[in-house]
Amino acid sequence: MLVLAGVAITWFAVYVVYRLYADQR
Repeated sequence: MLVLAGVAITWFAVYVVYRLYADQR
């Protein structure tokens, strides 16, 4: 359960960074 939460948070962080990078271009 804890590992699943960590993976979800990691993917969420990657998604946010990707969106911010895409918006800046």
